[in-house]
Amino acid sequence: MQTISIEAKPRQTGNKVELKALRNNDLVPATYYHRGEENINLAVHKLAMRDLVYTTASHIVNLKFEDGSEKACILKDYQSDPVSGDFIHADFLGMAANEPVELDVPLDFVGKAEGIIKGGKVQATLHKLKIKCLPEDLPEHITVDITPMDVGQTMHVGEIYDFIKGEVKFTIVEDSQVSVISVVAPKGSSDDDETEESELTEEESSE
Repeated sequence: MQTISIEAKPRQTGNKVELKALRNNDLVPATYYHRGEENINLAVHKLAMRDLVYTTASHIVNLKFEDGSEKACILKDYQSDPVSGDFIHADFLGMAANEPVELDVPLDFVGKAEGIIKGGKVQATLHKLKIKCLPEDLPEHITVDITPMDVGQTMHVGEIYDFIKGEVKFTIVEDSQVSVISVVAPKGSSDDDETEESELTEEESSE
């Protein structure tokens, strides 16, 4: 997994006025935390946050402080303004080589589903997958080969291991029944006609 280094500036806990002043200077208030260490209040530039959030890959973050110290971590969570979209706060979780971490990793769907050849349409309902593994095994993204999927087929989290390309060194931390991606029949297909005919037959029987 790629590592992105960003500058981190220590900050006081701050009241609303002080936090607003940071944001007006294009800085995002943030907190670094790691078990066994004291939490660190800091601020990072909003452009650095964009590189971490608006991406198709996951990254390890290397926080570089003014005193020369560095902290390896992941972006655990962030908040943004619902109106402006500006970042309000970020949480960075520290890492140790022997400690498993949980992280949402983007899904990369590859291949042309068999159902598409028959006129079906692919609909992805999950674009990231929460996994747990050691830092050295964190993937930038998870490649899922949808080639075998036919019309009417839905892939669930519990089945995704069979579709993942490459070596799997992580555990998926999601509900196994959650839908990941489906190949739906085109409107007006024979499947739709059969459904309508079945419903009509049931109505006629009830009469």
